[in-house]
Amino acid sequence: MRPCLLDFLACPDCRSEKLDLHVEKYDAGGREIEEGSITCSGCKRSFAISLGIPRMLPASFTALEAPADELPVAGTLKTMQGYDFQHQRQGHYLSERESGADHDSDLDLTRQYFRKYLDLDEVQLEALKNRIVLDLGCGTGRFMKMAHEYGASEVIGLDLSAGGLLFAKSLLKDVNNCLFVQGNITSPPLRQGVVDLIYSIGVLHHLQFPEEGFKSLKPLLSKQGKLWVWCYGLEGMTLVYRLSHLIWLRQITKGWALERKLGLCKKMGFLFQLLYLYPLYGLKKLGLSKIIQHFPYNEWVSLDRNDIVYLFFDRLQPPFTHYLTKDQILQYLADLQHVSVTNTFRNGWVAKAENA
Repeated sequence: MRPCLLDFLACPDCRSEKLDLHVEKYDAGGREIEEGSITCSGCKRSFAISLGIPRMLPASFTALEAPADELPVAGTLKTMQGYDFQHQRQGHYLSERESGADHDSDLDLTRQYFRKYLDLDEVQLEALKNRIVLDLGCGTGRFMKMAHEYGASEVIGLDLSAGGLLFAKSLLKDVNNCLFVQGNITSPPLRQGVVDLIYSIGVLHHLQFPEEGFKSLKPLLSKQGKLWVWCYGLEGMTLVYRLSHLIWLRQITKGWALERKLGLCKKMGFLFQLLYLYPLYGLKKLGLSKIIQHFPYNEWVSLDRNDIVYLFFDRLQPPFTHYLTKDQILQYLADLQHVSVTNTFRNGWVAKAENA
């Protein structure tokens, strides 16, 4: 943890911004805090800094298992455990690739996705320059790298999954303006009005109650701060993309253990690669790249089998998946200005808004 992160943090429970930092251990360079704690002067709660990441979850998360009558907490804990499982497994194999030949192609695909899923043009990308940016649900941190490349002054990655944050921190170890904090989206451990731009790609539809996630964002935005969100929506979605969500299969596997789901995804990934992606790859090698561009998911040709497995797993693993309507999103963002909700690529909603 870089000490400057404290300037952006607040207690997730009492919202106090008066936080006391206690350092137990710095990293080898003496720049980042590896171990220590943050104590709230208001409610006196103490939050551990472990492996360089402040763990600022609400008090309701302190128990390993929530009581059955606290369904929102229990549901969010289930989400946290699922993504921790996914990110730890995925990060283990990804860490072996970061110095390999695939790294540059991975970043190229991430750049494409960043612009496509948020439907950004060059003018809009300029909004990132010299701004405090929040990646809401940053996962393994790949989109944080994009925000850095487009000129953000600070990029804060907030995620529920410790496994995702640890991999993100490792991935971005040479990027000096990326900060990380473990927290819950609906009670974010961030000060009001400190963020100039929030983006979130594929996260809010996995909350137990998406409306709570949307509503938690406005207080974080600075005056005229911007919000960019991509989330699932069936209206106008192409048939192929709709089928790829495996809605019917989620109904069958929703009670399965995570290991069992992952095993199924390994089989599905193998078959998809063998029967669909390999033929497309063959066309590409024959110099027919323009032809394969007309096939759905043609960009997956450059991915290896583990990538494919976790793309399937990302559809089956989350305990909650909502398909929001345009009217719902407009309602959730009603207290912001210049709201637009579009479906340019027919793969889900892109919502953009601005704080007054």
